[in-house]
Amino acid sequence: MRDIIVGLVRPTLPAMGYALFLAVNAAGVWGGVFPFLPLDFQTYDLLLWFYLAQAGTLFVTFFAGARLSFTGNGFLEKAPVLKAALPYFLGWCGLIAAIYVHDHTVELTVAGGALLGLGSGAFYLQWQRYFAATAEEVGERNMLTGGMYAAAIYFALYLIPRAITALLIPTVFLPLFSMALTLANRTIDPNQPMFQDGPRQNRRVYRRAFASMWRSALCLGGFALCTGLIRATAIESPTIGSLVNILSMAGLFVAGLAVLALWQLKGLRLNIVKLYQFTYPVVATAFLVLPATRLGYVRWLAAAVYALYSIGLLLMMLQCAQTSRARGVEPMFAYGMFGGIVYGMHDMGFIMGSIGHQITNQLVTQNTLVSLASVYLLGILFFAVTVNFRGTAPRLLQGDSIELVSAHPSAVPPRPKSVERVAEGERFHHDRVAKQVYLLQTEFRLSDREAEVVDLVVRGNTVARIAELLTVSENTVRTHMKRIYTKLSVHRKQELIELVERYDPSPTG
Repeated sequence: MRDIIVGLVRPTLPAMGYALFLAVNAAGVWGGVFPFLPLDFQTYDLLLWFYLAQAGTLFVTFFAGARLSFTGNGFLEKAPVLKAALPYFLGWCGLIAAIYVHDHTVELTVAGGALLGLGSGAFYLQWQRYFAATAEEVGERNMLTGGMYAAAIYFALYLIPRAITALLIPTVFLPLFSMALTLANRTIDPNQPMFQDGPRQNRRVYRRAFASMWRSALCLGGFALCTGLIRATAIESPTIGSLVNILSMAGLFVAGLAVLALWQLKGLRLNIVKLYQFTYPVVATAFLVLPATRLGYVRWLAAAVYALYSIGLLLMMLQCAQTSRARGVEPMFAYGMFGGIVYGMHDMGFIMGSIGHQITNQLVTQNTLVSLASVYLLGILFFAVTVNFRGTAPRLLQGDSIELVSAHPSAVPPRPKSVERVAEGERFHHDRVAKQVYLLQTEFRLSDREAEVVDLVVRGNTVARIAELLTVSENTVRTHMKRIYTKLSVHRKQELIELVERYDPSPTG
């Protein structure tokens, strides 16, 4: 147990580089660079224009990354880190210059915000590409530990005077996490199906991947829209930004630690749509009572919503990485489409909240408009995304799950190989082969996609037929087969079939 815990929190170069990026960018939720700038610089107009510029270019960058990765024109492969670092550096230079050049403060702030949105979006896409392209045990662990260490680094930055921090970020911190990302990218295997299979030649695979993600994206986008609304409400008080960032980073630390621990101890299955169904009543109630509360409630509501949002962004990265591996989809496409929807809905909420600030009067307060809009839109999304009205009776939809398989089989007692235990599984096992595959999956900690491939192989399907049934490329199926052979210590298809047939699914087996 001690070795497992030490292995969980051991820092690596990619994890620390990602942590430094997250800390500097303050998790990318509140335009977090402003806590490191003087408070007298944080006026309402400057914050408004900065947020609009930064948020707008951020979601455009995500969609552009998805588009460029789909066209496969090679633009993203040429000096990718430099393409992200240059606008990020210039954005910080613009913000620092805006503090001292008073005649052009607004122009420099808007330019700085736009460049920071472009640079941070490009960095997020690059980090996601690395996490998705490495083995699950490595990529997901670096992602989660990076989020945990980001909280510690972010709090440590408050020990440095603000004027010095603002100068250190573009001159010291940016080169450090850029170098870490560059070195991490060198470990990526470019021969994986997610890179080798041309998106235009596998449109069916990419359509299927998008179909598996859009419900989760809209669910998380619903919370993003609410965070945009509350962000516009709280913008008049710059001190709220610091509180929001602190709680968001603390929430990211707790969530990362919890996911890591559960993953290693027993395995973990998370579902964004299910989480939305569970948290919807709580969030809707919190916004419903907003008109009857004071400023203090707005401050803590904003902080709590953004903490939940930052955790959602972590789950978004996990699901996109899993989608890329399981379906052989370019990581920037999966993350760009998912993130573009989420950040776009956040921007929509912020614009709606800003317009509401301008049209409110004595009869209708801004808090009332935000409350009504949030509850209404959350409800619409709940029924549109999670409820299936087809058939004789409505039922709740779930969407794809985030599956983290424990790498330590001894962490939990082995399950008895019997039909009673098989019946407790999450899938319906309709025949003997399916039950045998489930028992194999339980013992060797196979993922659901790997278990599907084993099931189809045992039933005599060819690689081409499996690719057609799972809506993936043949290269992706072969990659899954290599991983399965490695986990099961077999070398041929016949050995795999014989291994499955050893399991007795009868009650007395």
